[in-house]
Amino acid sequence: MTVLSLLLLTVPHNFGNCCKIQLQSDSQTHSLNNIELSENSINTEIISVKTIDDFLLSSKIDNIDLLKIDTEGYELQVLKGAEQSLKNNKIKLILAESTIQSDDKFHTNLNTLNRYLENYNFKITAIYDQVIWRNPTRLSYFNVLFSKQ
Repeated sequence: MTVLSLLLLTVPHNFGNCCKIQLQSDSQTHSLNNIELSENSINTEIISVKTIDDFLLSSKIDNIDLLKIDTEGYELQVLKGAEQSLKNNKIKLILAESTIQSDDKFHTNLNTLNRYLENYNFKITAIYDQVIWRNPTRLSYFNVLFSKQ
């Protein structure tokens, strides 16, 4: 029997049980990233968090077929919270928001993600949803798919 579950979680590493989130005027850009509050920041709030490793253990979930990460520049910390799951081959695919822009504080650099995931035998498989910004025209960010080899 196939079981499909969609879970929406915030799961960085090394935070214990709670951390501060920056609330933005656009809710899809709330962030745990410890950067200066932007002009769009409206407040901060303390939220409960769990690492992916802790969540899988407490939920008795054996593996993840597709892990989607969109945490506004916090993707590497989320992956560090999945270290045991990555080591034990519990994750097959990872789809993460990323950038190639060196000055982008709101997205994790593709080279950073790639170097980290290569340690667990993941390879870049595809790039989706490219966002082009103007003035100057450039590729801003995108979703990158990593596959376990």
